[in-house]
This record gives sequence, C-alpha cells and structure tokens, in this order.
Amino acid sequence: MKIQTRLLALVICAVLPATLVAEPPNDTYQGAYLLKISVPGVPWPISAFSMYEADGSLREIDYLPTRNLVRIEAEVGHGHWFQKANGQFVVDYKTELPNGQVRQVNALTTLSASGNELTGTATVKLLNREGTVVDRKTVKVTGQRASNSATKLVGSNRRPASFQPNRGQSASR
Repeated sequence: MKIQTRLLALVICAVLPATLVAEPPNDTYQGAYLLKISVPGVPWPISAFSMYEADGSLREIDYLPTRNLVRIEAEVGHGHWFQKANGQFVVDYKTELPNGQVRQVNALTTLSASGNELTGTATVKLLNREGTVVDRKTVKVTGQRASNSATKLVGSNRRPASFQPNRGQSASR
C-alpha cells in the first residue's frame, strides 16, 4: 500500500509542473479592453479600445479630439503583444497618422488576478515622415475588459499587408 501511495505522489509531482508549463500564457490577456490613457499636460484622459488576439497580434483604436475640439477622430494602430516570464505583458504597436507621421507605442502592463483590469505605462513616440523621433512622452494606461458585444461593434482584426509581427522586439519603422 505504501508503494502505491508513493508511486501516486511521484506521478502527481511529475505531471503537475508539466501541466502548469503547458498552459498558454496568452489566454488571460486575449480579448478586448476599454482603455484610459493619461498624458502629462493633457487635462483629460484619451480613450482607446484594444483587441488582443491569441496569435499575439493586436489592434488599437485611439479616440482623439480634433485640433478645434469640435469632434473626435479614431486612429487605428496595429502591432503585437507577448507575456514576459514575470507575468507582465509587453505591447508594441504603431499608428500611421493622416499627416504621414507615425505614432509608435511601447507599453508594459500588468493584468489583475481576475483578468478584467490592466494597468501600466507606455512610451509614445511621434516619428516624422523620415522616421526621426520628434516627440516622446511617457503615459499611464488603465483598462477594463470589454464585453463581447463591444468587441463585435468594432470589427475584425485586419492588419495592413505591410505589418509583420515581430515578437520580443519593438515595432519600428
């Protein structure tokens, strides 16, 4: 009887770590989040909607006021994300702006235990048409998981043909 108990304990000890390692790390982050981005010097947070796919791709829609503050414009960015060994998530994406400039975002976020809230910081760079950084800011990001109906309203996760996911490296132009 003691041999069977020890054998069972040995099997459990061998299988449990393999089961924990085999779980895909990206499942908890996958989905859509409604974000608030706090920019230094801007009196109100910027709203955004991010969709994170299981393959590590993402689509972010930033809602920004126009220069005259009369209306809101949506700007769509595409990029990738992955989970670090310490559990934090790296998010990199870029948005091609109507004026030919590019907004490049590199973020580090943490997901709550429930998976419904995220917090983090991001470095946002504005690149001119030649690819030179003309502005750089560090912003704070908070978010809430969006419902499935909100995700369907935004549309599919289409990426431009020029987008190539590059896990583990910054998205750059």
